Amino acid sequence: MSSLAAAEKQLMETIAEQVASSVDEAVERWMAEFDAVLQDSHLTTLGRLQAMSAIVARYHQLRGEAENSRQQNSCAAGWGVC
Repeated sequence: MSSLAAAEKQLMETIAEQVASSVDEAVERWMAEFDAVLQDSHLTTLGRLQAMSAIVARYHQLRGEAENSRQQNSCAAGWGVC
């Protein structure tokens, strides 16, 4: 293997490791948020549901997804009345 090919392979491995690490960190943050909501003894069941919905809504907002696509996805998945 040429030194250029080896360098390219190393670069790709480094990028893949960084992406995987970032995904792991993001999932850990989301799970910690969900866990905090579920463990909050000050919230009612409805309060927990609303807090979880707010987390999901923030995720969709950050992804730039329109409200319309969320409603279509919910209806298609059987989660809402359409």
